[in-house]
Amino acid sequence: MTEPTRQIRVVLDRSAIESYALGHAHVRDVLVAIGDEKAANVGIPAAALAEAYGRAPDEVTVARLGILTSLPGVAVVDLDGENAADVGNVATLIHVDLPQAHAVWTAFQHCAFFLTAEPEMSVRMVPIGRIIEIPAEDA
Repeated sequence: MTEPTRQIRVVLDRSAIESYALGHAHVRDVLVAIGDEKAANVGIPAAALAEAYGRAPDEVTVARLGILTSLPGVAVVDLDGENAADVGNVATLIHVDLPQAHAVWTAFQHCAFFLTAEPEMSVRMVPIGRIIEIPAEDA
């Protein structure tokens, strides 16, 4: 029997990716909940992941980013020739950088929830009811 295609249910932007890499519990809890669903994925936009790697303050944070992408139920969403024009247009339309535009575009394409510590950067394109705000600092 063929396994069903896993849908992206939640997208992490750079701030949420960094939150996970810093060991904050909020993102981990979402990853566990989605990982328990057989037909669901958490989407990690490649551009946002690359920015998080570039901003990582130490080797432990870098290691956690590597762990994140290997977790069950996590899918890295490529930025490639097929979606580059659309992502670039989103960046221009809502006045954000490419990593944030890639995250917003991914959430929009998959009708997914959007996990972020910076909701003000995305409200022009992601419906407010689909934005899950996490604290910038761990509780």
